[in-house]
Amino acid sequence: GRNNYGQLGDGTNINKNIPIQIGTDNNWTQIATGDSYTIAIKLNGSLWAWGNNDFSLGNGLTQSSLLPIQVSTVLNWLQVTASQKNTFGLRNSTSQSYGLLSTWGSNNNGQLGDGTTTDRTTPYNVGGVNPATNWVKFKTSGLHTFAINTSSKLWAWGDNLYGQLGNGTSSNSDVAIPTQISNQNWTSIAAGKDHVIAIQSNGTLWAWG
Repeated sequence: GRNNYGQLGDGTNINKNIPIQIGTDNNWTQIATGDSYTIAIKLNGSLWAWGNNDFSLGNGLTQSSLLPIQVSTVLNWLQVTASQKNTFGLRNSTSQSYGLLSTWGSNNNGQLGDGTTTDRTTPYNVGGVNPATNWVKFKTSGLHTFAINTSSKLWAWGDNLYGQLGNGTSSNSDVAIPTQISNQNWTSIAAGKDHVIAIQSNGTLWAWG
């Protein structure tokens, strides 16, 4: 595919029309792609990124990288997702499948959930200085973000122009901190550009935005 920012991770910026191996590692477990950049987790829980670095690689810099670079020294990443110019990762120092939700990248709509609209070049916990440690699932469209915790409660933050935060309004105001969406027992979530689809534990399907 396209490789103008080194998003293929092979050390070049030359487009490729056949699959190529990235390095010689065989311990990758999860991968996500954003706007011309890539994020991936290894078996040891380390997080790596490469490609376009418009606040998106999480290494504290803004220079693009043609090769995988480690995001931080933390070795407890469980999940990762990327969209446009921001990234979210779930991490925990125990064997549990839930934990802290960290984020970085573009934040012009408050989509990072840190209480600000300031872009971040390194991982920062959703919720600020007193972050929740019970996040299980999360999805982002790039402008708004949603997460489910261990209590099956659904939370939203970011752009709300079309009512996609599910808080009963559709005003063009940004919510930069997680706000709970009514009802509980949410099990799955998908985020579109300006809308949301979610499933509850009884199998019913809900949509808004």
